[in-house]
Amino acid sequence: MTIDALTGDLLAPPFVVGATIAIPGLNFVDDVGPGSIAGSLLYARDAASDTAFVDGAQVVDAGGLTIQNEGRSRTWTATDVTSGAAGATFSLGPGDGTLAVDIVVDPLALEVTGLFSGGDPYAFSSGDITVTAPDGSSLVVRAVDDVYVDIEIDTDGDGTVDLVLPSDWESLY
Repeated sequence: MTIDALTGDLLAPPFVVGATIAIPGLNFVDDVGPGSIAGSLLYARDAASDTAFVDGAQVVDAGGLTIQNEGRSRTWTATDVTSGAAGATFSLGPGDGTLAVDIVVDPLALEVTGLFSGGDPYAFSSGDITVTAPDGSSLVVRAVDDVYVDIEIDTDGDGTVDLVLPSDWESLY
C-alpha cells in the first residue's frame, strides 16, 4: 500500500487520506477453503469527524480486482464506488453511476442503479441494484424501506417486470 496523499491527522479527524493498494496475488485459507485476491485499487477517506465520513474506491487494473473463494471467481470492474456515513445515516453506491461485477463463467452484469441509503448499513431504506444476465433477463432488488425489499424479475429481457417477489433484508442475508 502506498499513501498518495494525507491532509490532517489520521488519529484526530478531520482528515483526508488517499492510497493505492496493489495486491499482486494474496492467497489465503478461510473456513470455506482456499482463496485469492489479485488486482489494485485506489482508496480514499474524507473524515469530517468520528461519525461523518465518505469512502471511495476505484479499480485501477485493466483486468479488474479478482477475488476467488468457495470455488467461485468474482472480478470487480467498477470504476468508482462511494460509501459514507453522517451520524446515523449510511449510503453506498456508485460514484459515476456504474458498479460492474463479472461472476463465474457466464458473466452477470451487476449495477447499483439507485444509491443505497438509510440508518442501517445492512438494511437500507432506499436504493436498488440490478443484475442482468447475458440473455437480457434481469432481476432488480429495490429497497421499499429499512425492513422490506421488492425483487422485480424480467424473465425475457423485454424491459417489462414479469414478477415481483416481496421479501425482507434479513432473508437476503
